[in-house]
Amino acid sequence: MDKEELIEEFLKLEGIDGEIALKLYNAGIKSISDLKSSDPQNLSEKIGYPIKLVKSWINSIVKYEQQKKFEKSEEIIIKLKDSLNCSYEIAKTLRNVGILSLEDLTNEDPAQLADDAEIDLKYIKLWIKKAKKILKSK
Repeated sequence: MDKEELIEEFLKLEGIDGEIALKLYNAGIKSISDLKSSDPQNLSEKIGYPIKLVKSWINSIVKYEQQKKFEKSEEIIIKLKDSLNCSYEIAKTLRNVGILSLEDLTNEDPAQLADDAEIDLKYIKLWIKKAKKILKSK
């Protein structure tokens, strides 16, 4: 990740503005993971901000990571919904039983998936066939 991308990423954390993001970068914090694992006292001294504030940034990473997981999860649901031409709720059910991509769907045992997802087997078979066709055309 280059400097600009990293600063953009830092700006997504609660309480961090452009000046702080730049100071973090210049202090050697080159990723969200670096910030998460940093020593708050040491970082506070290095960049000249109160330790309480540094701790709040580190604590905000959990919320940020949860948001990213949610966004990724939503992307999976939308992709399944659009690819299979099914409802949002069906796509969400498929995601909830571990179908995270069309590839995952094609590798499933139809009867087991139908049972796990509590979806009629004929639909599962249809969606698996559709997923294989989509993947083959790529």
